[in-house]
Amino acid sequence: NTEVEFSNPKLLFHGQSNHTFQVNLNAGETYIVGNSMIGIANECGTTDECMNDYNGTKIISNKDITVNSGSLMGGYSKSSTDESRDLGFDQIVPVEFAGQQFILIEGNGTSNNSSNEVGIVVATQANTTIHVNGLTDAANTYTLVNPGDYVVIPWEKYTDNNMFIQADKDVYIYQTLAGSSSPATPGMIFIPRLTLDGTKEVYISGISAIGTPLLYLTTEKGSEVSINDVVLDPSTALSVQGNDDWDAYRIQDLNPYGGPAVDFHILSTGIINAGVSFANGSAGGGGYYS
Repeated sequence: NTEVEFSNPKLLFHGQSNHTFQVNLNAGETYIVGNSMIGIANECGTTDECMNDYNGTKIISNKDITVNSGSLMGGYSKSSTDESRDLGFDQIVPVEFAGQQFILIEGNGTSNNSSNEVGIVVATQANTTIHVNGLTDAANTYTLVNPGDYVVIPWEKYTDNNMFIQADKDVYIYQTLAGSSSPATPGMIFIPRLTLDGTKEVYISGISAIGTPLLYLTTEKGSEVSINDVVLDPSTALSVQGNDDWDAYRIQDLNPYGGPAVDFHILSTGIINAGVSFANGSAGGGGYYS
């Protein structure tokens, strides 16, 4: 008897006649909401105009639930003609764990597949202002008027392979990133907020069975960080424009830590977020482990 309510004022979900509806679930049951390209086109006249408007769907439950969110075309797309895309799904968190500061670390995309390398910011409150890389000019400032509104921060905003996003109210951030320069290798990951109550130790296991990995780390500035007992050189940290409290690492060469085929034990003297992306031919993906 778990009552779950779904609400999206922009689009109807498949099989639903109302923008807000409820379902009743028992323990262990699951429920899927979504739509097809044809269904979305029927909603708004052309798929390209609103294919991403399920972003910002509100979910309310009277008991604890787990929510996984994503798309069968995991990279951010502006066109219904885009093909050969990997799916992108991640488990998200309740609104009380949304945040106001985030660091995104760029994947392996290039100008050839830059639409796979974006940040998607979703508001939880009305009139939310967002700044990118600590800049407050019009080109780097976005305002989300309603809860559930979203904005896509483009690939061009990355500086030194990372992007700092700050909001004046709590937001969710998804990142699409590419496992390679191929448009067919996107992954979509849910980005953890920067917080001082996080973890200092992460284990990442079995990634090489899926593809060749690339590690992403954000740590409190000044922390000593090791991977498989090898301490990272702090001079290799990326420069995070607009944030002096956190360091970011984008680690492509994994040979000093045992090579790409081993498991990774990551230990820090300060708070750390650890993520990974990978590619295997035309397949790609990624995720965060903290």
